[in-house]
Amino acid sequence: MSISRWTYGVISLVLIFLLIYPGDISAQGKRKRSYSSSSLYLEPQYFILKDEYSFGHVFKGPNFSLGYNQLRQSIYGFSRYEAAFTVGAAFGGGTTGINLQFKPLDLTGGWPLIDDNDLSLYLGAYVAMNYYLQIYPELESGHVFWFTFIDAGPRIILETNIKKQKLRFQFANSIVGLASRPDGLEDTYYHELHAVDIISNMHSNLKPGSFNLLNHTDFEIEWRNLSKKGSSIAYCLEYFGYYGEGRLDYLVNSISIRLLIGGEAK
Repeated sequence: MSISRWTYGVISLVLIFLLIYPGDISAQGKRKRSYSSSSLYLEPQYFILKDEYSFGHVFKGPNFSLGYNQLRQSIYGFSRYEAAFTVGAAFGGGTTGINLQFKPLDLTGGWPLIDDNDLSLYLGAYVAMNYYLQIYPELESGHVFWFTFIDAGPRIILETNIKKQKLRFQFANSIVGLASRPDGLEDTYYHELHAVDIISNMHSNLKPGSFNLLNHTDFEIEWRNLSKKGSSIAYCLEYFGYYGEGRLDYLVNSISIRLLIGGEAK
């Protein structure tokens, strides 16, 4: 499920676009005023998970995510904060499991490369924290698996108007990070553990690395301002890969329904 070639292809296309764009990007842009917005989003998801520790079984199933997003943007730059909680059901290997995710932090900051009424391009960097927990009550008397990703890398945001429709494209990919996975199956019987013990486990065995150890790719297309209240809808594709002992590949497709709760539609 590795998508590194696709990742490098997208980055290459963006670099080529910057080289051939005919405008003077440093002189553009003082046409937009500053604005900020806050929104809640609901996301039905479908995921595919392959974990070496789950005896080679491939688990698939639906997730449901509730999240918060805050965006601040001006001619000088942008910042974006996001947090979410997700719960779902995993089916595979003749058994059923529970899939949980907590994302307390996804923070991006950057600056405009192109900024005019029809096309805006922003380049920035992000840092994100994602905690995943899988519980399989029927698998070998019940195992609790986790994977923790704390990663950072570049994020590109492209905004454009196509036939009066406002679209926003986002692409991010990790460069460095920390990842945690269980140390095999010997100590994964956690039925009697309290929440504090599970939290401690999810911060254990943290290993630093780059593409040799982990990869986190995030791609999004947002159709903005579908109503006067500023609601929007987006398609999201996210991939997590851990390539050390206990290899894991996790792919999520989402439809995100976003409701403006503060600020202005833009």
